Amino acid sequence: SGTNTSLEFSAVASLPTAVGFAVYSGVCGTLTQVGCNASGAATIVTLTANTNYLIRVFSTSSASRGSFVLNAKVPCLNATAVTLASSTATSATFTWTAPASAPSNGYEWEIRSSGAAGSGATGLVASGNAAGLTATSSLLTASTSYTFYIRSSCSPGDFSVWSTGRAFVTPCASVDVPYVQDFSGATIPG
Repeated sequence: SGTNTSLEFSAVASLPTAVGFAVYSGVCGTLTQVGCNASGAATIVTLTANTNYLIRVFSTSSASRGSFVLNAKVPCLNATAVTLASSTATSATFTWTAPASAPSNGYEWEIRSSGAAGSGATGLVASGNAAGLTATSSLLTASTSYTFYIRSSCSPGDFSVWSTGRAFVTPCASVDVPYVQDFSGATIPG
């Protein structure tokens, strides 16, 4: 269509097949590799419009050859400009900018005290779904370090990669100190 775009490629093997893939531009004899993943995992490759591409799927083991499925799709893009909009000792609100093509199923988010995004229950403090561009949690502890992650949900089972974590620390809790001064007695210096 005259503009550059990105596609997400993956190669899924039928067990025990082990496959990878490579994407090339050019013509036979003068190919240039523009993307590759030896494990076949989903990889986003930026392509130039009106250019021919060749895709090679290869076995990564001579003992593990067989059937595979090559997938090519427009990638689910993630939100950008993730910002800590406000925080208290026990809560935090985050905002972000939608990608050019907003995800039809909104966003998934996590706040973690440890562990990578999507890595399970250990370190997961709060999580949820957001239809809009804001997420809030009130399940936090004062003076504690956390990391916020977000990913787009383009359709059931089709997600962007998790964002780079946005680290933050909740402020100290306020403390009411019992103090009374009735000014009934005073000494003037001098």
